[in-house]
Amino acid sequence: FIFLIILTPAGMGENITAETWKSWSASKIFLSEGRFVQNSLGPLYYLFLIILSPLDYKSSIIIEYFVTHIFFLLCVYILFQKFNKKFLGILFSICLITFIAFIESPKYVLAPGFLILHFANYDKKYFNNWFPPFLYISLLCNWGYIVFYLGHLIGKFFFHFKNKNFKLVKPNFLTIILSLILIFPIIFK
Repeated sequence: FIFLIILTPAGMGENITAETWKSWSASKIFLSEGRFVQNSLGPLYYLFLIILSPLDYKSSIIIEYFVTHIFFLLCVYILFQKFNKKFLGILFSICLITFIAFIESPKYVLAPGFLILHFANYDKKYFNNWFPPFLYISLLCNWGYIVFYLGHLIGKFFFHFKNKNFKLVKPNFLTIILSLILIFPIIFK
């Protein structure tokens, strides 16, 4: 995957336009002033960029590009592996490299990776929680994934209504941390 990503004609994340600048500028403002300037960016994505901020800008962009793209390709492979189709997972991931290389802003690659992990773990007990971790993380990376989360909540509500089982599960530590990250942009706007 790494070798093929290097060979893509997309410039390894160096094609910088307003979509890329917006995320990085917002994370720099968050670091310097402690406030979120734009609610359309997921707060978890802000935190991801802050981790890379000690590096120079060009290195940060390239590392962000590689980490998000390799993560996405591994998620696709994991999904296929769940259905015992490892070879198809490798082929499909290789075919996706040329497509995802041109997606502007890696947040649009990171969030679907977590969504894929959510669906790949359909057989785990946390899949049916009110706040399934991978789906919740994808929402916190990109607010556009609220559609999937609302679909999950509607399905969960109808399932509980049908079975007359409205038992709430005690939230775990990860859910509490993610919920705090969800309200940070409102508090520190």
